[in-house]
Amino acid sequence: MNIEDFVKLRPYAYHTTAADNLALIRHARAIESTRRLFERSGQGSAATLRERRKGPLVLVVDGQPLRIRDQQPLHAGNIAFEPGWDMPRFVAHLNGFAFFWPGDQRGPIGYGSNHFDRYADAGESLIVLRVATRALFARNRERAIRFSNCNSGSPRMSNGKPRRRGDSTFSVADAFSGTPGQVKEIVIEDIALLPPEVEFAAALEGPWQLL
Repeated sequence: MNIEDFVKLRPYAYHTTAADNLALIRHARAIESTRRLFERSGQGSAATLRERRKGPLVLVVDGQPLRIRDQQPLHAGNIAFEPGWDMPRFVAHLNGFAFFWPGDQRGPIGYGSNHFDRYADAGESLIVLRVATRALFARNRERAIRFSNCNSGSPRMSNGKPRRRGDSTFSVADAFSGTPGQVKEIVIEDIALLPPEVEFAAALEGPWQLL
């Protein structure tokens, strides 16, 4: 996949999280993976990172409470694991990335909008970050930026068949065999540094203000 073609089609990237997490994000100027946040909090263990979360968790990082998302939509029955993979390994794999939904100035793709609505409809106070895709990639140029053609954490049966998950779930641009329009997620391993122009809002339609 050509990165320039992707940036033209999806000029913005979005990240949704609990409003309680805004202070830490603003302080760090970064979106950190769940694995990194567990390590920084001193809570949990290697085993914890391999367990599917049935509900949200609260960690304390730098004296700030932080809400970690549940993984309820991650159903093993909907997954065909690649050789050498199983649920604990895949959960640990997901916990190692910072996630963004591709989109444009109007908002994220449908998967991102549905993700936001799921938690908003449950009464959770949310924020959404919006960042220019080109600026995000430039800020993280020394990191491996990967792409997925699926919603990795919410597999659905396709024509009665489970979806594949494993090594092929995330690919760098040169190895991504689909078109820019087939990208459903952007992920950055461990930590995604945020450029100065990142914005946030309490709703997908804004109003937006600088972080």
